[in-house]
Amino acid sequence: MHKVQHINLLPADDRIREVARINWIYKKKNQESNQLAIDFVHHLINEEHNPFDELSLLYMEYTEGDREKVFSGYIEDNKLLNLLRKILNYAGTNEFLTKWIESWEISYIDSVAINNLFLKAIDDAVQANNILPFHRLVRDNFHKKNTDEINQVLFDISFCRHLIKCGLGNEAKKILKKSLSQLPDETILDLLPAKDIDLTGIAAGQILKVTILELLAELETEKNAIDYKCQIARLQPLVEERVDKLIEVSEEKVAAKGGELKMVMKSEGLMAKDEARHSFKYKMLDSKILEKHVRHPATRKGGRFSNFQKWLASIKIPDYSMLKSYSEKLSPQKHKELNDIIADIKYALNIEKLEVYVSRGEKSVGINGFESDPLFLIIGGDHLEKDSPHYLNPLEMRFAVGVELAHLYFKHARITSSDVWKGALEKGYFVLDTVLSFIPAIGLFGKSIQGIGKLNSVSSFLQKTAKLGKVSSQSKEVLNTSEQIVNIYKSKVSKDKKDSDKEMEFLATSRIIQLTADRCAFIFTKDLKAAIRAMFLVSKKYYSELPVIEKYGLREFLLKKNEDGSFKHQELAIRLASLFSFYLSDDYENAVLKLEA
Repeated sequence: MHKVQHINLLPADDRIREVARINWIYKKKNQESNQLAIDFVHHLINEEHNPFDELSLLYMEYTEGDREKVFSGYIEDNKLLNLLRKILNYAGTNEFLTKWIESWEISYIDSVAINNLFLKAIDDAVQANNILPFHRLVRDNFHKKNTDEINQVLFDISFCRHLIKCGLGNEAKKILKKSLSQLPDETILDLLPAKDIDLTGIAAGQILKVTILELLAELETEKNAIDYKCQIARLQPLVEERVDKLIEVSEEKVAAKGGELKMVMKSEGLMAKDEARHSFKYKMLDSKILEKHVRHPATRKGGRFSNFQKWLASIKIPDYSMLKSYSEKLSPQKHKELNDIIADIKYALNIEKLEVYVSRGEKSVGINGFESDPLFLIIGGDHLEKDSPHYLNPLEMRFAVGVELAHLYFKHARITSSDVWKGALEKGYFVLDTVLSFIPAIGLFGKSIQGIGKLNSVSSFLQKTAKLGKVSSQSKEVLNTSEQIVNIYKSKVSKDKKDSDKEMEFLATSRIIQLTADRCAFIFTKDLKAAIRAMFLVSKKYYSELPVIEKYGLREFLLKKNEDGSFKHQELAIRLASLFSFYLSDDYENAVLKLEA
């Protein structure tokens, strides 16, 4: 028998409430007791105007055997939603809500559901403060039940938004900075985003880190927030909103870079400009500088894919020397400007024993470096002819040549010289059996590939909700059940059968190789328009699209989709995002500083 002596000490109405609660909680299987509890609460509602009595009644009426999932089954119920709004404005909510949840033994899953419905209904700071003690309780329980780092970070982001609404920015800042230091490595998202992720949208890139940085920026003064805004723009450099915020900052150099990023994405932003004479003079770059500032961060020592170079060294160097017989050696007198470009970059990268050839006919488009003794570079002749649609002006040529000499310097050419690799890179996927015929599969990234499904599910979910804007709490798109809130990232993500771990490893490998070479080439050019135009002009796949892009803009081109909803030009978007991010980085500034005499 349950102890009920304390009831006699309570005021009359509270005695009735407590008798109702005891009959409901401790006599679950006794229908008569349960009905008595409902009748008692009905009486209170008629006599009093306490919304918690209404909530008790709703809870009992909605219970259909399973008391673990009551409210979570009624998240679109207008009666429940209207009552929660009433509770938000009730003077006693701050004190009574948590007590009610605990005394009526509301399940964890229902608590999470109610909490999320409350959060969506908040209009002002008073309401936010009213439910804060309850949110703290839910957070404590959530952390006990969910040890997964991603789950905890996602929950705490929502909690910190609530704290900020309550005017508790300093507490939010502490939690956000701790979350930032504990974030799982999201580098893999930059290399292997889900095929349906819009890299120009706010769910692109390292979304957990971006979200935290956004909140931290809001908590700082304008001057102190500049660094956060720069970090966010580096993580989402194709997102117009991020670039606009750079343009608005007080640091002129940062604002100017933001303006340039915006310009190249707009219609007519990539129109060819009149050729101007540029004078370049470089210092020889120390290998430590190239490792520290130019190599893609993921492949540096301590990076996510730090064993990359070791793997690369294991690949046999193919013999392509016969290709030289179909080309003519570069004449320094005939192509003096090209000769100067090659000399500059050779010197800066300390590359020796390099032969350069010009190819006509079938190989008249494209620039390729080949690792042999001596090293050699073949430049398609169309890139030298001013009346050719593939013509590269000097700045464009500097970038295109820089990419291939970077491949030689970093010893990528043993892979990038393969037509199979180049074809796969442009298509954005690999036929595994074909790639395995010339690349050893040795588990290059190990556990790095693991977890990509979970991280991409975060991006896809946030992209989906972001498109809805500020949706109502009734929207099934945002919250079908509270289990989705609690365990969305534990669910099995549907996986394209083609995207095996090995295929994703090779895809990530191709991208790391290309992005490293782009970074290196860009420090020799320092011109976004020239670099992007060069990417198109040396590509048999993309060059014919350049006139359309010049007129209508790069952003529109990147938004094109396939019938299955995947983005048609995501491979190019990844490459551009990486280049833009590098342009905004300290690595770029430091590398250029060391390069220029």
